[in-house]
Amino acid sequence: DQATGFGVTSPSGESFRHAGIVFESSLRPAPLLIAPRALLDESCARAAQAAGAELREETMVRELVLEGERAVGVRLSSGEALGARVVVGEDGLHSRVARALGQHSRDPAHSAFALRVYYRGLHNVGSDAFFIYDERFLPAYFWVFPLPDGRANVGVGRFDRFTRAGAPKLTALFDRFVEQNDFVRHLLDGGEPEGKLRGWPLRLGTSAGSGVAAGALLVGDANGFIDPLTGEGIHFALRSGQLAAEVAVAAIQADRVDAAQLGDYERRWRAEFADEFRQANRGLDLLMSRSSLVDAVVEYARTERGFAIRLGEVLCLSLIHI
Repeated sequence: DQATGFGVTSPSGESFRHAGIVFESSLRPAPLLIAPRALLDESCARAAQAAGAELREETMVRELVLEGERAVGVRLSSGEALGARVVVGEDGLHSRVARALGQHSRDPAHSAFALRVYYRGLHNVGSDAFFIYDERFLPAYFWVFPLPDGRANVGVGRFDRFTRAGAPKLTALFDRFVEQNDFVRHLLDGGEPEGKLRGWPLRLGTSAGSGVAAGALLVGDANGFIDPLTGEGIHFALRSGQLAAEVAVAAIQADRVDAAQLGDYERRWRAEFADEFRQANRGLDLLMSRSSLVDAVVEYARTERGFAIRLGEVLCLSLIHI
């Protein structure tokens, strides 16, 4: 689906909506597309297959195969071992590759959790993406992202370091958003969920490790490449995968796959991601410590078109693929 605008509701209930903004962004002049993860993942898998990759479906990697401290392949749940000059771990937050390399971590100061469900039968969402903040439910926030045929991706996220002991479960907050927030109730009016809520933890980019070891690289969630402000990770997963591929090919061609040679990967991802992660983290601290700041941002965006476009660039980065 193609998103044509976005909207934000602030903690105090002030709202802002901008149609057509995704086409005016200086950073993203092309249409902004939204796709369910099942469709995105299938497309990526088939594209890799068409490029010459061998696709193994319904196959689980059980462990990383090491010779000393160097990765030389993986072992499947069937017991079969697959050799590799460079292993690229893109196996998510609970990455077995990262664990085997001693680069897996989950620090509450740099973590979040999100829940999502698809809705159908919606009439009020249209083609705009919405971010909803409600002072009653902070530090959680809600989203409604449009999909074709009256469907939408609907979810809630919360940042661990701002969550107090004894806070309601995220499932309860989702229900309260749907029941008590007037705007959310309006957007979802007449619709119904498809299936159950699905949840996943997020390791934020401010805790990312080097992602480099002898014979191995870590990309996407496996190395914590998640935007600390929006929780977006698909862009960073795709881009880090591209960087890893380029570095791996160069290392194999040079017949050197040691950590020093593969270290160019860390230098390149830090050059592209690290400052963005730091700035997003500072922005998160400000927004969560001063809910009135979100109100001010929404009010300013309503009257200043240039600022609204920049706000769209920040928030709608997470809509490339959901």
